[in-house]
Amino acid sequence: MLIATAVVQNVVDWELQLERLGGGDHVALSLIRRLVTGQLMRMRAYEAREGWDDLAQEIIIRVWRSHRDRKIRDYRALPGFVRMLTRNAVVDAHRKKQPDLGKEEDEVERRAEAPSATLDPATQLALRKALSALSERHREVVERVYIQGLSYDETASDLGKPRGTVNRLQREAMQQLREILVDNSGEID
Repeated sequence: MLIATAVVQNVVDWELQLERLGGGDHVALSLIRRLVTGQLMRMRAYEAREGWDDLAQEIIIRVWRSHRDRKIRDYRALPGFVRMLTRNAVVDAHRKKQPDLGKEEDEVERRAEAPSATLDPATQLALRKALSALSERHREVVERVYIQGLSYDETASDLGKPRGTVNRLQREAMQQLREILVDNSGEID
């Protein structure tokens, strides 16, 4: 199946297929649907089979609207775009089924907003040194998200960067902080 998927991704003219899909072509629909269901299977979304068809249809509509609105720059990257849309749709569907999930996130945010004065002076010093070791662009993301409490969207807007870039910089910064703190202390508590 992986070989067939790789061949299809290299041979299919996705822009043409999306144009045909807009005209009601059933073959184009089956190709796009196969791409979407392949991603659903890779993400093991089939455990929630009752919503499978609705979820696949929602993703296909999002893909077609992105095409219609000319938001897709490179159609060779369509499989990756579909993977991202599918992941987001699966996460959203999972969150809708678990209403208590927000309560856990609120607790995590509340703890994160606790003043840093509760940290012992040695830990505060280690964190300051670790932050100063980050590049300017990594440090400004960490400061806005974790110290100022801005959302990723607010941080992206504030810095004039795409949200995906802010997410990547945040992940890289946290990894660098872990490495710095582990190197300095030998372990993280």
